[in-house]
Amino acid sequence: VVIIQTPNGTFKGKARACPEDKKYLSSYAGCKIAEMRAEIKCLKLQKKILKSQIDVLNQLLCSISFKSTERTSILFKMQKVKTEYDNIITQIKELEKSITDAITSRDHIITKLYKRSETNKNK
Repeated sequence: VVIIQTPNGTFKGKARACPEDKKYLSSYAGCKIAEMRAEIKCLKLQKKILKSQIDVLNQLLCSISFKSTERTSILFKMQKVKTEYDNIITQIKELEKSITDAITSRDHIITKLYKRSETNKNK
């Protein structure tokens, strides 16, 4: 379990291994995966906050006349928030891919090590 603290709260990430794989896994790899999972939880909260800001800005735009000078500043702010929102979605996807890649590569390594240890036992 890895815990990260941010201004938005505390987030926990977990990583577990199958009992038969534990002798081949490093605690570093498990901690790294757990840390990425905690970061994803944090980013999802930030995404939710930004989504609510976008909704509020949309409502505000609907209530302002088209000729208002405030409209331009609201549109600018909305574009900035949408860009940040899109960046967070990209970060979440990259972290999820990193976790999948890490698990897949570890599975391949574990399978190789397990086969090697079985071969050495039979000699």
